[in-house]
Amino acid sequence: MLATSKQAGGDDLKELAQPVIKAMMNDWVTQKIIEYRGQGKRLSRTMMAKQLNVTDSCFSQYLNPKHPKAAPWEFQIKLAEMMNQSLRKLHPELIDLSLYCSV
Repeated sequence: MLATSKQAGGDDLKELAQPVIKAMMNDWVTQKIIEYRGQGKRLSRTMMAKQLNVTDSCFSQYLNPKHPKAAPWEFQIKLAEMMNQSLRKLHPELIDLSLYCSV
């Protein structure tokens, strides 16, 4: 039987607003750049945008909490993977797909 987070004893988690999601992704990108530069490696937002196959302009819009354009799911998934982060941090409302066993 599959369980939702509520059934499994967790909280009923709400969907985060786009500005919150964008702020989290922007923080990930900033931290990754700081980490790389601290190791003497070169990394920029332009390099990340190219790797994610989006323009610099779109990359900026997707990470700007004040910009009305929502970040597409594909971008969010790819960025989370690139940053070694869980998509569930951006979308805690996703159903917990772990198996649920009753004792």
